[in-house]
Amino acid sequence: MRLAAPPARWLVLTTLRARTGEHLRKVARHAVAKGAHLVLAYYEGQHPSGLVDPLARLAQRARFLRRRLGVCVDLVDGVLRSRRDLLALVDGADLVCLVDANEPPAARALMPDLLTVLLRAGSAPVWVVQDASETRFTTLHCCTRLSPADAVLLPWAQALAPARGIHLVHVLETTMPVPEPRESAQHVVFDHMLRQWRMRAYQSLEQWALPLRAAGWRPMLTVLLGNVEEVLAQHARSAWHGVVLLGHRRRRCWPGERSSLVHRVAALGIDVLAVPLPRQPWPRRAGQALVRWLGLRAAQSRGAAWP
Repeated sequence: MRLAAPPARWLVLTTLRARTGEHLRKVARHAVAKGAHLVLAYYEGQHPSGLVDPLARLAQRARFLRRRLGVCVDLVDGVLRSRRDLLALVDGADLVCLVDANEPPAARALMPDLLTVLLRAGSAPVWVVQDASETRFTTLHCCTRLSPADAVLLPWAQALAPARGIHLVHVLETTMPVPEPRESAQHVVFDHMLRQWRMRAYQSLEQWALPLRAAGWRPMLTVLLGNVEEVLAQHARSAWHGVVLLGHRRRRCWPGERSSLVHRVAALGIDVLAVPLPRQPWPRRAGQALVRWLGLRAAQSRGAAWP
């Protein structure tokens, strides 16, 4: 597997609120290191900040970044208020950096927040920048299901990971209940199955790590057990000093629908990079949904019948 080049055009959305300058400097330093081009845009949103001339202040920030860091910066002419104009601007970006702009909507039950809108559009990866400190950015945690579609995560792991800090994480979703301790035979079978699953998962992670090792990286490998969302959220909480890389699929069927895993990790105050995954044909999606439903029913039946 050949790793792609770093992204070239980063769109930075900001409301110019408190600590925005520190977040912008963090993004700009990464852009300089990766050879990227920044485009700054002022997003007013539904709750205006009350700034007299926000575009002049944004231009001042851009001049500071050019002078102090040497990054190539352009400005979007005008204030972004309409999400239609915002999504049209996002279509031409390689990466969207959400800097303090993800405000809650006025009607939370009916309208999604800005992060949900960007995830639903699925036209570009979204980096939610929440930690202004660069000294704590030590590791990028790439959470993968080891499916062929998740292969798009590897170039982004290489593009944004600091130094040599890449951590490949996979969760084995276990639905089978743990047998009773007194049932020694069942315990041995269950333990053997877990060891086999973990060994196969580590072998798959090793295959994923090969192109990274060939490029000079030394990724760490971790296999976890349990519910995917709960375990990944717990891992992200323990991996506070870094960025969590997740893949997500576009879902447009319901206005208030949220990409729960991305939002759950972002709610912890951790930087999250959400990369859109290729959309699968509907027959395959329907088949996978049926398999998951049958597997859940079978697991429930086993749990009910387990002595």
